[in-house]
Amino acid sequence: MAKPTFDELKEKLDLACASLREFTLGHGRVTRKRGLLAMKTVEDVCNRLAEFPATSFAGRKVTTLIAVGRGRIKAAEARLALLDKLR
Repeated sequence: MAKPTFDELKEKLDLACASLREFTLGHGRVTRKRGLLAMKTVEDVCNRLAEFPATSFAGRKVTTLIAVGRGRIKAAEARLALLDKLR
């Protein structure tokens, strides 16, 4: 299997982050299960992006994308904690 390109990983991250943001904001169509799946996807893509060399053309973009992705995960974890508290 060929290594995914930066653009492919960025697109996958964008889609997962959008789903994660909808979960964090409490949109009804995004369930807890989908939120957890989006968290896993964002984490996996962030880890794949971290494999890109820092000196590559996308080095700065990679660092920014990883920070944004992990920030979305933290926000979703906070929402999960609130939901668990309400149970």
